[in-house]
Amino acid sequence: MKKPIKVAQVGLGYIAQAEWLPFVSRLPNLELVAVVDVVEELAATIGRKLRIDYFTSLEDCLAKCDMDAVFITASTISHADLITKSAEHGKHILVEKPLTEYIPDATECVKAAEKADVKLMVAYMRRHDSDCLRIKELIENDEIGKINTAISWVNQTYPSVYTQIFTPPKQGEPIGPGAQGTAARRIWGMTTHHIDLLRFWLGEAGDVLFARATEGSAPFVTIFEIGDGVVATHQTFDSSGQGEYLWLHGEYGSIQTRLWSPHMPYNFAETAVFKKNEKTESRLVIPRLNMYESQIKHFVECIQEDKEPRSTGEDSLKNLELAAKIIQKMGLELPLKGQYSH
Repeated sequence: MKKPIKVAQVGLGYIAQAEWLPFVSRLPNLELVAVVDVVEELAATIGRKLRIDYFTSLEDCLAKCDMDAVFITASTISHADLITKSAEHGKHILVEKPLTEYIPDATECVKAAEKADVKLMVAYMRRHDSDCLRIKELIENDEIGKINTAISWVNQTYPSVYTQIFTPPKQGEPIGPGAQGTAARRIWGMTTHHIDLLRFWLGEAGDVLFARATEGSAPFVTIFEIGDGVVATHQTFDSSGQGEYLWLHGEYGSIQTRLWSPHMPYNFAETAVFKKNEKTESRLVIPRLNMYESQIKHFVECIQEDKEPRSTGEDSLKNLELAAKIIQKMGLELPLKGQYSH
């Protein structure tokens, strides 16, 4: 039997409560030994509820707790500091995306993990989504021939649904009106998911051909090159319901998918394959596992079996570099160090 991986959860806000703690506290081969949050009442409430140690600083936690890894779900502006401190103490790191809000810091985080010889995985959960993995298989099996076009869009209007353990004072809604901001913020925080997914499916990104935002905010659209001659179009909206949709068009067919999210229960997932020559459209039957749970399991396996994570720090850096090109193509300013909010 493999030795359980001991982990501390750092940052206990919305995403930690919605999609991390429900699994971290009960998965096999994983032992949650501590929680950390700068809001003492939040850390104490969750720590006592789970009957584990709680801290208000990562430094204190690292000094007093025996652990193998840290799960970082704190604010994006704190990622760089938390990652480098964890790496210096020889801890493996699974961090929520984006890696950092400032590209030079992201580069330093990757270097810090390499120097310490620890795993650095960024939580792009779509790489663990059952539909997305099936689509990757279809592409690799040449089901629709050479792909020439990709289209994706994101609608974000409705609030997230999850069981709140404790809500810190002055915490805004993570989705909906409280999350509506500049296009730069939305690209860094949400478009990066689709950038990563398209790279996962199709290969590396090329030039940004077009990018335009409405008054520097959503809705916005961008067109960029990716993979082997594929032209990708991405759009984000703030007033068109809820959902994520992607289409891939190939020589003799297409794949379309409507993705799901466990804390956005407004849409059912659906993936379909159209084959032009056969004049058929098939809706696939896919057993859908929770992608947040799956990515945590994957990270634990990477530590136990010394494997490379499916979404590395280097991968995340490439996502941020393309996101930066899109923002600059719009004529907008890149997120500055210490000024990103998500």
